[in-house]
Amino acid sequence: MAGEEPVTIEKMEKKLLPLRGKREFVYRVYAHDRPITLRSIAETQLVAEVPFVLSAYYLDSIRTIEHPHPDKGEGRTPLVGGARAKRDPVPQYVIRKGAGPLARGYGLYVRTITRPGRTYYAVVTALNGREAVDMLNGGNSLLEAVDERVAPPGPVWQSQTVRKPDDRRPLPWVVGRYNFWLEFPYVNVPRQLQVAVGHPQQIDPRRELPLYVHLGAYGGQPAFYCRQGGGYQVMLCPPYDQDDSMFQGQHEDLGTLKSYDQGVVHNWAQRRTFALMDWAVRQWPIDTERITLRGQFCCWALRYPQRFTSVLGDAYGNNSKGREAQKHGPLWGPYPQGSKNWAGVDHWEWMNLCKYIREDPTKELPYYVSFPYSASHVGDMGPWPWPELYRALHETKRAFCARWGNCRAGAPPAIAMAERIKMHQSLPAFGDCSLDDNPGDGASDPGSAGARRPPTPARSASPRAAASSSGPSPASSSGGPARRLRAAGKSKAARPRPTSGASSPSRTSSSPQERTAFASAAELAEKMGRA
Repeated sequence: MAGEEPVTIEKMEKKLLPLRGKREFVYRVYAHDRPITLRSIAETQLVAEVPFVLSAYYLDSIRTIEHPHPDKGEGRTPLVGGARAKRDPVPQYVIRKGAGPLARGYGLYVRTITRPGRTYYAVVTALNGREAVDMLNGGNSLLEAVDERVAPPGPVWQSQTVRKPDDRRPLPWVVGRYNFWLEFPYVNVPRQLQVAVGHPQQIDPRRELPLYVHLGAYGGQPAFYCRQGGGYQVMLCPPYDQDDSMFQGQHEDLGTLKSYDQGVVHNWAQRRTFALMDWAVRQWPIDTERITLRGQFCCWALRYPQRFTSVLGDAYGNNSKGREAQKHGPLWGPYPQGSKNWAGVDHWEWMNLCKYIREDPTKELPYYVSFPYSASHVGDMGPWPWPELYRALHETKRAFCARWGNCRAGAPPAIAMAERIKMHQSLPAFGDCSLDDNPGDGASDPGSAGARRPPTPARSASPRAAASSSGPSPASSSGGPARRLRAAGKSKAARPRPTSGASSPSRTSSSPQERTAFASAAELAEKMGRA
């Protein structure tokens, strides 16, 4: 890998893997509040061991491959997680926007500061666990201390491309790639992950943009989803960490020598998402009243109405059961039992979002649009778990819209309305719709999961909760007296007529237009603008 020859994961494996178990060469980084010398090094703190060669290369930027072909150089590697395109060139890290990449032969260590101060650092080499330190001077030990201050974490820019306008995006669209160096409380062991951000090339600082947080799906990468964006918005694509299962977190003792009873489950990916949202608000003029989250595993965000205006994606709302959740059970405790989480609750219990929704119907929820995601055809990620969440939302008169079907059914037109909704805005209320009787039972044939429920009295509610999309007796969106809105075609018809409001989906619908009880998204969005 000398000279100007491109470095690839495939070449790294050929050079480095045969050395494993024979020569373990690392850099050791020491820190102290006084200059580090041969006499004082025994008093210092060892803060990191940095692997030789690999530390300067941005391995996580290499494409992930959901279905790898070994003959094309695709597959898993011990050098970085996931199946990768191992013949793609691996870039070196950039540590400052506008600067060039690190030169070959350099190593890189990034430390997150947790308290202010002045710190001296020294770097020594260790071969097979033994250090060879016969000199510490300005070449490997700082003569001046580093003035360190605590600041909110943020990713570091690595590269960007500009996509030209086309039929999907009216404006030039910048796709920026970042690396996020992380420590506790965002990961259990230090690591780095990829982040991508998309935005218009020209931004008027006087005009606030909505923030669109795209979590992606199994097998995806932030830059991939960011390239699909466009329009006058900021699209934030957090790292899709396949180790942080279904965005539900994992136990802090995994990857360490500790046992389950020495720690708890933490929601690492959710914390990273919040930290990145705060960082994006500091970087661009963002309207914090219009923040949308989208993703295959998105329902956890329904717990955070103070952070999200609307949530779009699959209706996998009860992760406490189902085959897909069971596959990840050991990451949440001594499976089949679970461990307590950061909130002091058994994590399996915490993941039952349907129970959370039913326990207190007065709690605010973001506006929710459910639709089959691109990977919803796999096992329990498909429609089987959805009716439980639909019923919980319907019975507690929450604002939501849903479309039933497989991964090719598409999203309901209401998805276009999500970015127009503001966090503290009332929504139109519709109910007693033709599809309320039967949201389906997850079977592939027309089922009958929902027997007709008797009407329940209307309740006074906060603006967002009053916008129940399919409750039998909703309050009006203006906060006035409750009205009963009866949709046409109230009988259990196989071809329900569209109404101007949302309804639970029906398995008996025979076309995408009939699978949702929405008329025109543009018309509804126009009404929303006048509300």
